[in-house]
Parts: sequence; C-alpha cells; structure tokens
Amino acid sequence: MIETKDSKSDSSPQERPQFIPFETFKKHPLKIALLAIILMAISCILLALFLMQSYGAYSITSAGMEPTLMGPHTSKSSSGMVDDDGGRDNILADKRLYRTHEPKFGDIIVFRAPKEADLEHAVSGVQVDNILVKRIVGLPGDTIELNKGQFLRNGQALQETYLKEPMDATLEWQFKFGVSQNHDPFHLKAGQYWVMGDNRNNSADSRYWGPLERNRIIGKIVSILKPSSRARSFP
Repeated sequence: MIETKDSKSDSSPQERPQFIPFETFKKHPLKIALLAIILMAISCILLALFLMQSYGAYSITSAGMEPTLMGPHTSKSSSGMVDDDGGRDNILADKRLYRTHEPKFGDIIVFRAPKEADLEHAVSGVQVDNILVKRIVGLPGDTIELNKGQFLRNGQALQETYLKEPMDATLEWQFKFGVSQNHDPFHLKAGQYWVMGDNRNNSADSRYWGPLERNRIIGKIVSILKPSSRARSFP
C-alpha cells in the first residue's frame, strides 16, 4: 500500500512565493530610484544598438544623385544670410530590408563601392572603398546597353523622369569599359547590379567601374531627413 501526503502538508513557508512588501520600497527610495535609472539606461542602450543595426544616417557629399538627392550647395536669403535649407541632403537608410528581401529595380541604395570607384585617387594615390549612393537600374540577369546617350535595359529604353538632364553620349562607357570603344550589351550575372546616378553627366557609377556586387549593398534609402524643405519618403 502506497502512502500519500495531503497537498497542504507539502507546502512549507519556505516553499511559498515570497513577495517584497510595499513598505520595503518606502524604506529605500534611493535604491529604487537608482534601479529605475539603471533599467532605463539599459533600455536606451539596447534601443540605440537596435537602431544602429537597423538604420543608418548619411550625408550627400556630391552632385551625382541630383536632383533627387542634393549635394553641398550654398543658398542665400534676401537678407544675405545663408539659408539653413541650402545645405546637403541628410538621408536615412533601412539596413534591415535587404536581409530578407532582394534589392528592386529603381531602389536608391547606399553601398560600399569597390576601390575602382574612387576616381579622386585613381592617379595620385591609393584608392579606397567609399560609401556611395546610387539608383539600381539593372538587376541580376538583365542585359544593359548604352548607345548614343540612350540607356537600354533588356532592349527597352527606360522612361527615366528622375534624371537631371539627358545623358551625354560621350559618357556612356568610361575607364574600365573604354571611352566610346565598347558599346556591346553587358549581361549582369547572379549577384550583380547596375547602378547609376540620376545626374548622369556628373556621376561616378557602373559606367566607370562596372557592376556592383550584392554583398556590397548596405541598405535602401527610405527618406530625406533634412533640410526640412526637402524632407520626404521614398517608396
């Protein structure tokens, strides 16, 4: 025969949940305040780390994406003072998106450019990987062609209403592809993207240094943060 114990007899005072009485909080207000401050600080640090991993703020430093994104320029008001809205665009990039989705045609992206894109030091110094912002106009599998100032994607001319001005035919293929020497269509392989600036006549892009590899893309530009007069979101 198996003996059983009453469930009430199993619970000793030591086994029961122990709650901190409210009087304890009243006796140690400084400790409680310090604990709250520590928890708040930890929460702020965790939030900051999350935002740093998820988003990135950048400043446009060239004219390559004008008029969509404006680089440094000076604007004066009627009083002769520099207008606060006359500076470069400050933009926000979503760095999470491309962890689960592939870049799309037309996306404006921030990326770590190959050393060949550093035209400033191409002759005089050691080239480095710069952070650039351009628009995706060619996806893996696409065939790209530039001919007589016209950009063709898979044989079709694009209606690029965002361009600052028509492309100068002499700027079709440069450096890596040879000035006006190679007009053959270029086929993008898996993981390759063709990127160009909206200011085609003043943009160091894929025409100069070739396709962009997928692993160099940092994120998608989702908005202009300031100046306030140009603040907007991108689809």
